[in-house]
Amino acid sequence: QNISTDATETVIKGLTAYTTYTVIIRAFTIGFGNFSLPADGSTDEGFPSAPQQLRVQSADATTVTLEWDPPVDHRGVIVNYVIHYQSMKKYVDTGGVQRQETIDEEIFTNKPTTSFTVPDLAADFTFNFTVLAVTGRGRG
Repeated sequence: QNISTDATETVIKGLTAYTTYTVIIRAFTIGFGNFSLPADGSTDEGFPSAPQQLRVQSADATTVTLEWDPPVDHRGVIVNYVIHYQSMKKYVDTGGVQRQETIDEEIFTNKPTTSFTVPDLAADFTFNFTVLAVTGRGRG
C-alpha cells in the first residue's frame, strides 16, 4: 500500500489485528529520494471469530462432552473458551399451575482446549450450547 502525505507522521488504516507489518519510507521533493531502512510494527490483538463445528462427543443424563474446531481468524492468542448453555422447561406443578424453569450458565475453560465436559447438568432438560473464543482483547 502506498500512502502520500506531506506530514511527518500518519495513521495507516485498514490493518488486520495481530499482524506484523513492515514500513518503508522515502521522501519526494523534485524527485524520489532513497528508501529508509525497513521498520517492523505489529497491530494489537483483536476479537477472535467464532469456533467452528461444535459437536457433542458424548453425553449422559447430567454431563455432556463438547468438541469444536478453533476459530478461523484467531486475531490474537486464544487464552480460553467460554461455554454458554441455556434451557427452558415448562411444566405443570402438582397444583395444576403452569411453571417455567430457566437455566442460563457460563463455564470458562482453564486453557485453550477444544473439548470440554460440562458437568452437573439438570436431568430432563434439553440444552442449547454456544462456544466463544477469548483472546487477551476479549470474547469473540
